[in-house]
Amino acid sequence: MSSMYQQFQQTILPILPELVVIVVALSVLVLDFFLGKERKAILGWYSLGGIIIAAYASYKLMDQSGVFFEGTFLLDPFSTYFKFVSIAPAALASWCP
Repeated sequence: MSSMYQQFQQTILPILPELVVIVVALSVLVLDFFLGKERKAILGWYSLGGIIIAAYASYKLMDQSGVFFEGTFLLDPFSTYFKFVSIAPAALASWCP
């Protein structure tokens, strides 16, 4: 059972920041359809929370590097830097009214 967890950790954890952003973005799209006009402001805070979680996951991956998914995903300090470069404006856009 521990080998299955290790395989999960080696496969999914390197792409965790991207997965968080995708899940939060898709859930915002779905929730936007169902929420009334007066309650849509909460989606910005929800998005900001997801972006903070993605930033924290990227921070935890800063000391790791490697090639994943048969060479289609590269994790190194340079790619982590650009994750933060793209996360910062997204956080500002979701925080500003």
